Amino acid sequence: VKCATTAGPITIAVHRTWSPHGAARFLDMVRSGFFSTKVALFRSVRGFICQTGIPGEPDVHKLWRESKGNIEDDPQWLDTSVDGPMKRGYLSFAGSGKNSRGTEFFFSYRDLDLGSSPWEVPFATLVGEESFQTMDHWYTGYGDVQAFGGKAPLQSKMYREGLPYLEANFPELDYITGCDLAEDESLPSDGAAEETSIPGFKTTYKILKEGSGVTVQKGNHVTVHATGVVRQSGKKFWSTKDAGQKPFSYQAGVGQVITGWDQGLLGMREGEERRITIPAEEGYGARGFPTWGIPPGAVLEFTLEVLHVQ
Repeated sequence: VKCATTAGPITIAVHRTWSPHGAARFLDMVRSGFFSTKVALFRSVRGFICQTGIPGEPDVHKLWRESKGNIEDDPQWLDTSVDGPMKRGYLSFAGSGKNSRGTEFFFSYRDLDLGSSPWEVPFATLVGEESFQTMDHWYTGYGDVQAFGGKAPLQSKMYREGLPYLEANFPELDYITGCDLAEDESLPSDGAAEETSIPGFKTTYKILKEGSGVTVQKGNHVTVHATGVVRQSGKKFWSTKDAGQKPFSYQAGVGQVITGWDQGLLGMREGEERRITIPAEEGYGARGFPTWGIPPGAVLEFTLEVLHVQ
């Protein structure tokens, strides 16, 4: 997504697999022309966050509140056991309780210790040096909301009065003035648009290389190459291709491996390679697998290649 702001342009990479409901809501806002109403960067706190997402036209706010409502929470994928899991440039919706996300969201000015609240699930990130330079030029002089000792605009008045209230009382504010979907293959992507869902499960997959051999079915004995990565950190925890390792063999579809892997491999053909994205509940769950460096609640990515089926 490419957006224009009064301080310059920004480019946003939206990751549907990070936060499916959050990403869908943001993209719906973009497609609907929400940002052309002149959306204030109203809560801009140096070294913390910049909150936005209230349309400049009260009628638009009313329409979204009444016809769209709030969205459901997404599973948290940040590793909150480490310092600063909410990285600089991440975008996350704001909220005030369970299933409370509407249209307001924030940009992180730096790595922050956020992620413990149900709404603090990143759905996107800024990309490109120009985007970060633009973010760093947004006006921060009004600071935090008044409840926290700042001089930022009152959200209640923004809802009711819109731009006239802001322009009369906060002349230095910056704004998002428009956003459009970008069809640019050079932009970083998580491949979410090409992810395939598995009926009855939350695990998804993307085919990286087509195969032409025997198709894996439940009960088959299969031999695979496998590489596992913790999505939150990008850290590899195991690979059959590492020195001293060898291809892994097991019986498919009968629970000998974690659910996401088990289901994600079914239907593959000999020679095929897939990247499988496994949520915690279909991986190692709330306990993780500390021996392998997999933290509690981790989202996993496995790259699987089928070598042999019998």
